[in-house]
Amino acid sequence: SLDKRLDLCRVMGYLKTPAGTEIFRQGEVGTNFYVILQGSVNVLIKDTAGGEGCNVVATLYGGDSFGELALLQEGNQRAASITTRDASEFLTIGRDDYNMILRSVNEIQITDKVTFMCELPLFKNVPYATVQSVAYVLTVRDYPRNAVVVRQGTECEDLFFVESGSVKLVREVEDRGLLRLNGVLALGPGAL
Repeated sequence: SLDKRLDLCRVMGYLKTPAGTEIFRQGEVGTNFYVILQGSVNVLIKDTAGGEGCNVVATLYGGDSFGELALLQEGNQRAASITTRDASEFLTIGRDDYNMILRSVNEIQITDKVTFMCELPLFKNVPYATVQSVAYVLTVRDYPRNAVVVRQGTECEDLFFVESGSVKLVREVEDRGLLRLNGVLALGPGAL
């Protein structure tokens, strides 16, 4: 609603950081919610094998947000660390303002993502806390009909789940002779 938008404008802060800045560390108590205006960040989770390192589990870009999971309850700890990949700019919202204005909206979004993921065979035996952490970094994207999501031959750092609609997978074959050698006939599926 317009009132919520105006309330948000009144309470938002601004943060500008250089590349390589740690915004927060996994295990810290959460105090702010962040919206990326410009730049990108890595989402890192500690190595569960007992190592000292962290694994990059997601990259977030302009328009994405993070930090809400730790704000849902007083004293909640950060489920991941966030580090800037390049010079970045953020809008920030403190815990009290977040809870007053956005909490109910974001709780519903996180719950919807967790419910969707729990229905996927891939996450059937994954602990709930892990699914919730993954849901935290999922971004919902809408694509128009016939949009190219990923082009063959380009690097892709994302993993896509189709929540609704359908997707058509098209692969260009450069060596048609190889298809014939492998039994793809001229009159069958994938005919040349």
